[in-house]
Amino acid sequence: MYKDSKEDVLNRLREDSNYIDQFIEYVNEQLVSNLDNAKSILDEGLKICTENENIKGVAWCSGTIGWYFNYSGTYEKGVQWLLKANTLFQSISDEKGKLYVSNGLMSAYFQLGLCELSTKWGKIALKIAKKLKNDKFFLVILNNICVNYLNLGKHNEAKKIIDSLQDIPYGDNDNMKISMYQVIAEIECELGNLEKAMNFINESIEIGEKLNYEIIRSESLRIRGKINFKTGKEKEAEEDYSAALEHATKRDYYEVQASILESWAQSDLINYKYDEAINKLVKALEISEKNKCVLISRNIYKQLYLSNKEINKYKEALVYYEKYVEINNELNCITSELSLADLENEKNKQEAAIFKSLYDDIKVISTIGQKITSDLNFENILENIHKEISMIIDAEVVGVSTLKESEGILDYALFIDRGNKLNLKNVHVEDETSIGAYCVRNRSTILINDLYKEYKKYVPTLKVKVSDDNTQSAMYCPLILEDKVRGFLNVQSYKKNAYTENDLNKLKILASYVAIALENSCLYNRTKYFSSHDFLTGLLSRMEIFEKGEKIFKDCQRERKKLAVIMIDIDDFKLINDKYGHSYGDSVLKMVGGIIRNNVKNHGIAGRYGGEEFLVILQGIGERKIYSICDNIRTSIERGNIYYGEKFKLKVTSSLGVFIYSGKEKNIDQCINFADEALYIAKAEGKNKLVKYENYS
Repeated sequence: MYKDSKEDVLNRLREDSNYIDQFIEYVNEQLVSNLDNAKSILDEGLKICTENENIKGVAWCSGTIGWYFNYSGTYEKGVQWLLKANTLFQSISDEKGKLYVSNGLMSAYFQLGLCELSTKWGKIALKIAKKLKNDKFFLVILNNICVNYLNLGKHNEAKKIIDSLQDIPYGDNDNMKISMYQVIAEIECELGNLEKAMNFINESIEIGEKLNYEIIRSESLRIRGKINFKTGKEKEAEEDYSAALEHATKRDYYEVQASILESWAQSDLINYKYDEAINKLVKALEISEKNKCVLISRNIYKQLYLSNKEINKYKEALVYYEKYVEINNELNCITSELSLADLENEKNKQEAAIFKSLYDDIKVISTIGQKITSDLNFENILENIHKEISMIIDAEVVGVSTLKESEGILDYALFIDRGNKLNLKNVHVEDETSIGAYCVRNRSTILINDLYKEYKKYVPTLKVKVSDDNTQSAMYCPLILEDKVRGFLNVQSYKKNAYTENDLNKLKILASYVAIALENSCLYNRTKYFSSHDFLTGLLSRMEIFEKGEKIFKDCQRERKKLAVIMIDIDDFKLINDKYGHSYGDSVLKMVGGIIRNNVKNHGIAGRYGGEEFLVILQGIGERKIYSICDNIRTSIERGNIYYGEKFKLKVTSSLGVFIYSGKEKNIDQCINFADEALYIAKAEGKNKLVKYENYS
């Protein structure tokens, strides 16, 4: 570890241009202990090297400034400086320098969400490290690849790489040890080896504190917070997360701040602290968006979508989901643009032409995808799918099938054959005569250019007789979202050899948009549904039943129809909640809601009035039928099956107050008040009974 002062190393660099190697080593130590100090030294060093026309020095200072921006989480600036340094290193054939910046570009591009470019620079770095036989850099690069795998959630792949590095010595490289120990700790934590994870992270913290490596402390505390939480030490986890965030905030480690908040929020979600989790995620999003940490933003949007969906805030969930999708789409386009620029810079005209063709296809597909995903109406989405697919693929037949997972049924939501819309029968996902079912079961894309010769690769037989009158070519792509198969997309042609691998790639990209569009529509419809319905029971919400009830009242008043208003209350519901817990209380509410819905059917409407009270409005039926429905509701609730444990059945009863419209009441509110009075009397008289209002007027 260097003990020289800032002035000492700058003076030596000023006097001796060959001192640049030692100067960069000194600065790299400063990067992990004092970022601001490192930047001021680098700025001075760059100025000295520029004045002395020291190209190697300018290159190394520029590259290290790039790493400074990587460390501080401002990756776009990091890329600019690293690319500038790479050009200089190429001009002087400095392989070690090229290795240094390639590793930095791999990390920066990955955090910006440009995975293709990250992979490209990672491969370049590994190639140079092998050529130089530099174990130290080989270790650093593979460690960074492990970090990338961790960020993608591929923990087993990261573990394989770490295991393969065990024989490479760290030597006295404490910075490398700390980084490796952090990675190992996070991998072992995700794989459930918590004791091992804790040992490694504590070792990392100990080395960092001994050497005063400030930059690693926040990240180490974040990882230890995750481990403590998973081992049940929630208080210690909170302390670690809080200390990590305070440390990162004081030092403007923006990316680390966002990561800490995201990890902390995940712990809150597991404890059902949804509001706290969402607040942390929103704060993390502000930081990552401001600093263009695209990959982190994408992950946070997904977490916000899942969190809001969990608490039935479908409107908010839909907004976050659309942002998550938008970033994914942008990443595809940005990656393609930058890759194209790289090819043109290298003057590889033939490869650039091929890539430009593919890029043009991607732009068209992206535009089509955005059209498909911008509509929330299910029927409109299906119509757009048919219209837009035909623009880029020879599709005489277009089909979209959605999977009803609980039933194992594939439902053809769309099947158009040469312009004619057909209604096909549903097929079971295990049907061995359906190529579409095979596609879903195996999550695999399928390309067929001669149905008669190729169908047996997928199914032993087909339901339809294979002949020249059938379609001859076909492509199938599973619709996958959040790692779940939601159905499949299918195009067919009556010509043989109609499709290429390139067509299949286009369809795969389109399939991802179709899956997103269908999910958007589903979320939108659920949002609409739950804006008027109670999410727990599925009955109408209080506001909705009041509005609909008033309309029914006016119709009955005008047409002199029978009208009945029934108030229903679950007896001693508070005792059920207090004694058995809210989950059992929720089960009782769901059961009662289902019983009410099944008995009311087409005779009227039912809603949750509030808490354990329900409101039913019946119209157009006689008193005998009204009381029959009411008594069926009461007795069905009493016979309902809610068990606490395996044997103990909860006793659930209800009281009902009934009011029958006399023609004198002015609005539905009066009718509800009278029914409520009857309910009050039913409760006072011993519960589990039905009381008619007229008896007490």
